[in-house]
Amino acid sequence: SIFPTGDNLAMALDRKSPVVVPMRAKGVQDARVTLSARVLAEAVDKHLVITGRSKRAALERARGLPPDQAPVAGVLEDMTVHWAE
Repeated sequence: SIFPTGDNLAMALDRKSPVVVPMRAKGVQDARVTLSARVLAEAVDKHLVITGRSKRAALERARGLPPDQAPVAGVLEDMTVHWAE
């Protein structure tokens, strides 16, 4: 989970980052480990599964934002999005 408010967001988005990055987000109690954007961007196949209209709207907003504001924007290229209400 690359959170927009994550404490290691810059590291997770850096193209020279390690494969995994520890991430703690504001308001989330437990730390998580995420694959870095570098690894996600280099994946052979990329799929994003989202449900609900609010997630679809958030994805559409993210398309126009820089990755430091919407981390998913940094890995959307060539991604297949699967959406269901």
